[in-house]
Amino acid sequence: MPYRNGKRKTWLVTLPTGNGLRKRISTGTTHEPTAKRFERMILDLGPKGKRDSLLDRVADGSLSIGTLYDYWNAENLPALRTSLADVDIEPFIELFLKRHSDHVSPSTIENYRHKLRLLMPEGEPFPCSLFTVSTLDSFITNYDGRRPIKQKAGSPSSERKAIMSPTKRKAHAALSQFAAHLVRHKILPHNPLRDLKAPPSNRPRIQYLEIVELRKLVEAQDEPFRSFAALLAGTGIDVSSAFPLRRKDLDIETKRFRAPGTKNHNRDRVVTVAEWAWQIMEADILLLGPSDLLFPAMTVERARKSHETACELLGIENYTQRDHRHTYAVRALRAGTPAEIVARQLGHCNTAMVTQVYGRFVPDGEEVAKWEKIATANDAKAIEAAKKVEDAAQVATTLATKPVLTLIHGNAKRRANPKGRTALRITAGGLEPPTVALTVRCSAN
Repeated sequence: MPYRNGKRKTWLVTLPTGNGLRKRISTGTTHEPTAKRFERMILDLGPKGKRDSLLDRVADGSLSIGTLYDYWNAENLPALRTSLADVDIEPFIELFLKRHSDHVSPSTIENYRHKLRLLMPEGEPFPCSLFTVSTLDSFITNYDGRRPIKQKAGSPSSERKAIMSPTKRKAHAALSQFAAHLVRHKILPHNPLRDLKAPPSNRPRIQYLEIVELRKLVEAQDEPFRSFAALLAGTGIDVSSAFPLRRKDLDIETKRFRAPGTKNHNRDRVVTVAEWAWQIMEADILLLGPSDLLFPAMTVERARKSHETACELLGIENYTQRDHRHTYAVRALRAGTPAEIVARQLGHCNTAMVTQVYGRFVPDGEEVAKWEKIATANDAKAIEAAKKVEDAAQVATTLATKPVLTLIHGNAKRRANPKGRTALRITAGGLEPPTVALTVRCSAN
């Protein structure tokens, strides 16, 4: 029977343990009828029936007696056993990120962590049974990419700011990669993201600056941020690709260097620095030693802060550091640079994305007319060269097919002109053989 101990108001019950002993358990309630129902549940699962292992969970503290009662009262103990047998997949997140850190960029790892932690907060259990198509579908559908930002000490605002992610597809990709990791570890029988269609792509973002405004933005920053911004806008490379660059990576004469990339093999490429950007960077670069980093003290946060401060000073809105890639591509295509070169510079595997995103910035009608004149002149040169080759071939054919010698029989003509020489005369019909050319004498010997 339930009982109380001294002045305590909550009721206690006695729980038989697996080793034959008995343990006093608090019901956590001051309501005696409820405590008696707890007692009936213990009798049902223990002494009067086949001893249930769930009572051992209550005894060792891994299961509260209140939770056990809720499932027992609802006659749904199998569901409780299933949930207790669930594997907590929250600790697998860090293992997954560590495994991927050797072949993807740090920014990608950070994106994975952010999206996974929105679904599975750090330190909070997340049973494997909840990682279902319906749960994931609801998460991705309602995903807005909000990331809490810690406020500085003494900040007057207590509200939590947020950063918006550009697409839900990245959330789908991060969850899919994590699910594949769980499948490899035999935590999941299959990847539920395969049954969940990825959200459609957002419209491509095209935010760019004209060269005058771009140079103002770059020159409004102090060194080394000025050179850093010039490098990004003058090459189209990513922020993460600029950090590991060293002086020896740059070819001063050709203004080219290898841009390391980890997102895919195409991101590891050789790029050329635009002339306007090189003029800003050159003075500081020549002062460095061969093994010196171009930007040794640069961090993502410091570069971003410098960029945002300059934008605010100049009144430039909605222009991020990554938008320097758009500025580079638009400027290059307007100048008539082939899409293949722009794609290679940006690190794309082909021209599909370049033409899809920046197709409207290809040269206009006036520029096309200029290039057409050049193409026509090249055509004329090619036709003239081909005609010369054809004429030369015709002369060679004529020489090979027309007779050049005529056999003249009879010694009389030879005697009449003993000093006659063999000669060829050029006429309108071609080469005319000489009248006296050769005497052929036949002998029995």
